[in-house]
Amino acid sequence: MASEAFEHALVQGRAHFQRGDWRSAREAWEEGGRRTSGNERRVLEALSLWGAAVEAHLQAHGDAAERLLLSAIERLNLVRGDAWGHAEVVHDALLVSLEALRQPWTPQSHRWPDDPVEVASVELEHRDRCPFCGEPVLLVVAPEEAWASRYVEDCPACCRPLDVSVREGRVTLGRGDGSGAD
Repeated sequence: MASEAFEHALVQGRAHFQRGDWRSAREAWEEGGRRTSGNERRVLEALSLWGAAVEAHLQAHGDAAERLLLSAIERLNLVRGDAWGHAEVVHDALLVSLEALRQPWTPQSHRWPDDPVEVASVELEHRDRCPFCGEPVLLVVAPEEAWASRYVEDCPACCRPLDVSVREGRVTLGRGDGSGAD
């Protein structure tokens, strides 16, 4: 079972990392590393090294970025037990980042991995009422769409278009007829 300090640092750093705020991500993971020990500390230290590597890559310091990523991978290789699920996913992303060092910078070069444990559990069932006919509607949002997507789906009762917007697991249902009214 992961500690609260570990989970908090992981979530905070990940949010910054996904926004491209590498420095804040690194700082969140470093702070969490000071509050944890053992495998949890090693995972957070590796993540902090990853943030530093991305910053180095952005500043065209490829050799430093490579050394930082290799250090992060070595750190993760020491992790076993409860924290290994997080470490294994991050380990694969570090290898992608290491390969990306040989390419020109793109934001996709260094992105947070899709955690298969999280993605599998993210399928959403959202119950709402059709904004046209008022009938109950059950929307099932696919795991790959659960963090950011927008699409139109027909109401099963009246067949009118429903505008489905999904952002970080939160579903919003509106009229898909272009009227702008919800």
